[in-house]
Order: sequence, then C-alpha cells, then structure tokens
Amino acid sequence: MKLIFYLAGCITILFIGCATTSTRIAKIPPERIREEEHQQRIIVIKELAKQQNRLDSLVFPFLVASFDLNAEKRGLRFGLRFDNALRYAKEWQSAARECTISDTLMIVNVTPGSPAFEAGLQTGDRLLKVNSTTIPVADKAGEIASKVLSEAQNGLATITVRRDDSELEFPVQATAIAKLGSIVSVEGGINAYADGQNIIVPWAMMRFANDAELQVIIAHEIAHNVMGHIEARRRNAVIGGLFGALGDIAMASSGYRTGGAYTQQFAAIGAQAYSQDFEREADYVGMYILARAGYPLESAPNLWRYFAQIDPHAIAYSSTHPTTAERFVLLEQTAIEIRAKEANNAPLIPEKK
Repeated sequence: MKLIFYLAGCITILFIGCATTSTRIAKIPPERIREEEHQQRIIVIKELAKQQNRLDSLVFPFLVASFDLNAEKRGLRFGLRFDNALRYAKEWQSAARECTISDTLMIVNVTPGSPAFEAGLQTGDRLLKVNSTTIPVADKAGEIASKVLSEAQNGLATITVRRDDSELEFPVQATAIAKLGSIVSVEGGINAYADGQNIIVPWAMMRFANDAELQVIIAHEIAHNVMGHIEARRRNAVIGGLFGALGDIAMASSGYRTGGAYTQQFAAIGAQAYSQDFEREADYVGMYILARAGYPLESAPNLWRYFAQIDPHAIAYSSTHPTTAERFVLLEQTAIEIRAKEANNAPLIPEKK
C-alpha cells in the first residue's frame, strides 16, 4: 500500500513539474466526435471499396493471361465480389449500411468482362441462393457463398438474386484463370507484394499510381506467384534455419544459450538468397503477362524512372532488388524480345535457361 501511495505521489509531482500548453482550446462535445468518427468510417468504407473494385478490374485480364504459366495455380473465377454489413465490427455496421451495404449479402462489384458481367449480374443485387444453397443473413454469409461457388461442378453456378422487387436467376459459367486473389490492404506504404496466393496492394500504392503504372506492378506481382518465388523463398528460409540451428546446438553444447538466435538469423539470410534474381524474373515474366493480356509495353519501363524520383538512392544501389536503372533497361529489352516474337508469330512464352 505504501508503494502505491509513493508511486501516486511521484506521478503527481511529475505532472506538476512538466511543461504544458499555453492556449485556451475550445471544449469539444463528445457527441460531435462520435459523429465525426461515423463520417470518417463512411469515407473509409467507400474509398476502400472504390480502390478494391479498381484493383479487381485491373487484375482480371492478367489472371486470364497467366492461366497456363503454372499448372498448380489454376482455377475458375466468376468475377464477383460481395459484402454485407454484418461482417463488420459493431461500431462500423451503421456506417456500412449508410454506404448502402445491406445485411443481406449483396454484390458490390462485377468485374467488367468477367462471366458474371456477361451473364447480366449487377452491383447492388442481393444474393439469395447459389445453386441449391440459400445464403443466410449472417456475418459468415460471404464465406458460405464463396465456398459454394468454389465447389460448383465444372464451374457452372446458378446465382439467384433480388433486384428491386424481382427475384432473378442467372446461370454463370466461370472462366479458367490463374487462381490468385487480389487485396487492397489498409496497411503499408508505396509498395505491393505477393504471398503465393494473393496480390496485395496497399491503399497508399493504389492512390499513388495511375492505372498504367499499376498494371506493370500487378503483372510483376502475379509473376512472383505463378513462378513460385514465394514458395522458393520459404524453402530457402528453412534451409538457412537448419544451418543456423546447428550453430545454436553447438553453442548450447558449450554452455551458451542463444535462444534460437542463429536459427532466426540464418533463416532470414536464406529467405533473401537469390532475392534480386527473383525480382528480375518477376520483371521479365511480368512483361510477358502484360503482352499476353494485350497491353502496351513501350511505356512500362517508365515506372522505374518514376520510382527513381521517390528513392534516388535506388538508381545505382539496392540490396534486395535490382536498381531502378537496371530494371528500366531489363523491361526495355524484354519489350524488344516480345515484339520480335509477335512479328514472327511465335508463342509469347518466357525463355527458359
């Protein structure tokens, strides 16, 4: 008890002795702050949805173009994204409803050119059934719908929706595609990355880059996934960790406890093995993905001149990635290689070693 009083006294003296502000600030009503919290949540939901829809639309043609680059990462895609208010945290649900997201699972994006788009499904349609499965009004409704769609035999699904006062059925045949997701993340800076199953683009990058620049970035990240770079890095990390573990064991036999420090350090070193080569290959294959999707190549290298302005240090030096100067030249040369193949009606397949 004496210790508590002593600490309380010390804290009081500390606050008395510390400097404070000198202006008189108007008192803010708590209800006004709560109102502004609500408005900011609405802005976040709307803007995040806008950028997610934009990413879905940009990614789709590249996933179609990448279908045959990796037999292990092939799947089917309908071209739908859905949402409902109940999946949000409680304090966000009223904001979601004000953004016209209903408690019933609803379609919030139909990717242009996708099977769902061609079938006639529309943003705002409320999802009632997929084949014979009724979609419940619940926070897990999206997971249920995704599971049923993924299990649709031969990729054919009958999707029943409510549009205005009508109940409509749409038979939709999914298209063959590279089986990768696309996610706009709130966290992260001006960057993008792949995790083996998804292309993740932070909100900051979506706001920073225009569509043409994003297309080059997206093709690069898809290339990381379809070329198996993420799995290769994980294997390299395991190998490095095994070597590190030998060091931990040796130190332990001498009476020193390392707490697995060598294992962790060597795993990190292993994960970075051939990092620059993986990046070069993703740049190279990414250009082929752009070409296979019918997008122009000549302006693609300019992305790296743009990034050089953000990080001038990277023009001539980089540890885990090639320099921006090297990446510009690589994309430029790859464009020449691809155009020569097109002129000779040769298949647009990246050259192997």
